[in-house]
Amino acid sequence: MPVAARTGAGVALTRPEAVPVGVLDEVERLITGFSFPLITIVGGEVAVHDTVKTQLLGLVGGLADPTERSGAGSSESNIPQG
Repeated sequence: MPVAARTGAGVALTRPEAVPVGVLDEVERLITGFSFPLITIVGGEVAVHDTVKTQLLGLVGGLADPTERSGAGSSESNIPQG
């Protein structure tokens, strides 16, 4: 079963070089009100350029640095166990 289905999370698709405006709007809507929204980018730099990461970080720029949270940077921490 996909992680998104197990966690009740959504899945948004992007172009390799930029996030479409409609996707940015939806992600922003979904993360509004969360102190620590979780956005997981799947795919290497060839599939998803750094500009996509920059665009998504722009949505959460005023929030705590995710690297300061435990388990940050590890996709395994995003996968429910069991």
